Amino acid sequence: MRIIIADDHNIIRYGTRMLIQDAIPNAVISECADFDSLIALLKKDKADLLLCDVKMPGGNNFKIIEVIHFYNPDIRILIFSALKEENYALRYLSVGANGYIQKDRNEQELLTAIREVMQKGRYLSSKLSDLLVDDALSLKKGSSVNPLNQLSHRELEIANLLLQGMNLSQIAATLHIQLSTVSTYKSRLYDKLKVTQLVDLMQVFSQYNEGAD
Repeated sequence: MRIIIADDHNIIRYGTRMLIQDAIPNAVISECADFDSLIALLKKDKADLLLCDVKMPGGNNFKIIEVIHFYNPDIRILIFSALKEENYALRYLSVGANGYIQKDRNEQELLTAIREVMQKGRYLSSKLSDLLVDDALSLKKGSSVNPLNQLSHRELEIANLLLQGMNLSQIAATLHIQLSTVSTYKSRLYDKLKVTQLVDLMQVFSQYNEGAD
């Protein structure tokens, strides 16, 4: 099995490599710390599984899944992130990822996620399955749900970049879109979350979303 670990934290890559090598001794493991290096690896050789952080340099948007599959259509992708799965897992699954696991999970759950992605093609944690049922019941009863779920993929990306301290011009350059488009998305997400300034946005995300990796 050929595995790529893509994460900008060396300690995460090292620990994950040791865990996988102990459980899957015949695995051939490569590492990279940013999205450009990941693409270089995919161009060089095919891999069976990608264990991928979504907040590493160059990879902080949902389009990375499409790009990864362009270079390796058959690779299985397991997102490995500190961001809360209830806010992000289904979004990444909907654009082509095979699974999502938070970094605060234990070693055994990570290995389970890897095995299920490779054997079944998908991993969905028991916690996320329960939350999906709860959300479905809440919607049926007309109860309030997580407000971040109202945001589109692009609105969520822009919200995260705003929280990282980027201005609108920097966001436009990062996402390769027009400045006016960024401004429109910002207005939409502010309206949806009923906030008027960055500090209000920070409060919403601190309540419903994990911080940075």
